[in-house]
Amino acid sequence: MKRIGEDKVAWLERQDHEPKKYTIEDCKAMIKYYKAKIKELT
Repeated sequence: MKRIGEDKVAWLERQDHEPKKYTIEDCKAMIKYYKAKIKELT
C-alpha cells in the first residue's frame, strides 16, 4: 500500500472495473515497446 497508495489499492479491490484481457501478441508488443522506451531514457 505504501508504494501505490491507499486509493489505488481500494480501486484494485473493487469489482466495478473490467480486468484487462491481453493476448500473447499484445504482451510481446508491449514488452518490445517498453524496452525501446528504456533504451531512449538511458
